[in-house]
Amino acid sequence: MARGIQAMSNLDALYLAFDRARSALIIAFASDALLEAHLEVYYAQRWGNERRLPDGWLPWERRAIEQFFPSAPAKILVGAAGDGREAKALAATGYSVVAFEPVRELAEKMASDTAPHGSVRAYCGTFQDLPFLEALPSGARADVRNEGPFDGAIVGYGSFSHLLRDAQRVETLRRFAEISRGPILVSFYAAFPERHPAAAPAGWLRRWLRRRKARRGVSRFQVNGGYFRLLSREEIEGMAKEVGLNVLHIEIERNLQPYAVLSTQKP
Repeated sequence: MARGIQAMSNLDALYLAFDRARSALIIAFASDALLEAHLEVYYAQRWGNERRLPDGWLPWERRAIEQFFPSAPAKILVGAAGDGREAKALAATGYSVVAFEPVRELAEKMASDTAPHGSVRAYCGTFQDLPFLEALPSGARADVRNEGPFDGAIVGYGSFSHLLRDAQRVETLRRFAEISRGPILVSFYAAFPERHPAAAPAGWLRRWLRRRKARRGVSRFQVNGGYFRLLSREEIEGMAKEVGLNVLHIEIERNLQPYAVLSTQKP
């Protein structure tokens, strides 16, 4: 039995080494277009099978909204809204919501599902498209600033880490800061250095990775999840500072969803 356990342990170690090497090679050489296409296909398929939450909220989201956001009927902007989970939860609580999603299938489902609420305006578009998005179901191009002013904003679950480059993350925060006069809730995947020793592989693989300098940092690729960047507290604080945002709260704990609450207002 001991030999069997050791053999299984060795196989597991080999698989983990293969997975790290595959991740590093894909991050180094896959084009932005390919990684973005993978994310779009993956999330379009995933949402149809995702377990629904009873009231639409994850526990940490509820805490952040209750602690830092103004009370309903404040107007909230939600980006990367998927099929509208956060938008529907906000609307059910009495908020007025403008939500947008880049994956068309999800954006259209959100528009259909939230139509009965009446207090959700659905759009299709990316963070980079802000503030000009496609209104649904009409398809007309619209400036969402005309829907404001917004009293708060949510950068949809995990989407901040799925952006391919740090410059996109900074620009996303900048655009949200220009549109929202209230708190901005940003969830992400966190970097814990001691648990990611293979983030910057040594030797020839490290040299290959330098080809994609704009993706430097602790990054991963998974077939079930796509590209994501693991971000530290210091990186989040630095990006916020770069666009003039104050950090109201950052929560980075193991086994809990990391998130930050940023604002143009001082704590």
